Amino acid sequence: HIDDYTEMIAMLQAFDLRGTDLDEAIPKVINVDRWMRKFGMMALCGIGDVYSQGNPHNFNMYVNPATGLVEPMPWDWDFTFSGGTNSALWGGSNIGTIIRRPIFNRIYLGHLQDMIESTFNADYMDYWLDHYGGVSKESYRSNLSYIRSRASFVLGRLPDEIPFAITTNGGNAMEVDDSAVTLEGKGWINVHAMHVNGSTEPADVTWLDDENWKITVPLQGGENDVTLTALNYRGAEVGTAAIKITNTGAVQGATAETFAITEIMYHPADDTALEFIELMNYSTGAIDLSGVTFSRGISFDFPSMELAAGQRILIVQDRAAFEAAYGAGLPIAGEFQNGSRLANGGERITVLNAAGAVIADIDFQDSEPWPVAADGSGASLEALSPGTAPGEAASWS
Repeated sequence: HIDDYTEMIAMLQAFDLRGTDLDEAIPKVINVDRWMRKFGMMALCGIGDVYSQGNPHNFNMYVNPATGLVEPMPWDWDFTFSGGTNSALWGGSNIGTIIRRPIFNRIYLGHLQDMIESTFNADYMDYWLDHYGGVSKESYRSNLSYIRSRASFVLGRLPDEIPFAITTNGGNAMEVDDSAVTLEGKGWINVHAMHVNGSTEPADVTWLDDENWKITVPLQGGENDVTLTALNYRGAEVGTAAIKITNTGAVQGATAETFAITEIMYHPADDTALEFIELMNYSTGAIDLSGVTFSRGISFDFPSMELAAGQRILIVQDRAAFEAAYGAGLPIAGEFQNGSRLANGGERITVLNAAGAVIADIDFQDSEPWPVAADGSGASLEALSPGTAPGEAASWS
């Protein structure tokens, strides 16, 4: 595959787009976060003679095989601190067209602010300029004034800070007749991730422009206290916002209190294509599986569907093989996606809902105290009580 440039060609074609077409295409072809940080670092350090800084060269890229996205690679950055301390915050070429778009501009400026706050400042660099100068037997002290002036100039051109807030219904309590609600709000450039109700995984947030966002939050039946926590690029809290939402409908969202993994066939006998995972709605009402996804173990995104109380649903490795072995007519949501499989030696499976909250997190093994009969003998792991301590071996037979 050494001469396969499919992903890079797709990237170049996306770079040629404009407006909302550009906004939609770019995240599908490049790792936006890393591109913005690399070019932000280039701008802070006044690096010349590189792509976007007056010359269309000195820039390498590679395709990350795990994501299929193009990653940026610094190359030939020897003209450091050569740009003026009051030079533009970003360069030209077609990358400039991307950085100017509001949804990407907030990421770019957020990285600038983060680097200045954490490392690109005189207090932090004072030690390192002395350290590297001592190693190389050269003096780098003169760069300290450049760093100080450049950081001050950039900070003076960042947008005014705004508080993190929910704007839907003015942030006031509300009622909805639905299993989920889409909330909108505002945040400054330092908001890198958002967590819902203390979830360990970040929520899927859509930024509408440089300061407005929206997020979908699953709701349980009745009253829901929703708290959003905003984190910066170093995982520090930079804001919280809360709202009370009452779900008056008959359907609720999928959570750890309503939805659970009940069976895992991770190593079928003879290692055939009969791997499967069974999940169950163990609540007393219907649940909505929209936005539920596997983030570890296998790759699978649930389709928009409802699951009745007590109903089970299967995800299978190979539907034809499964139905040949167990018969047709069983409730199957779909097949494992992106060629994923379960590891015969055990692995971690994590299921998240639309807000990034953990529904199930199970690190099962093929050795004791986990039931060893599930390792290739034809048996599967079965939950003794759905939703009860799913991460503990004693909860499985």
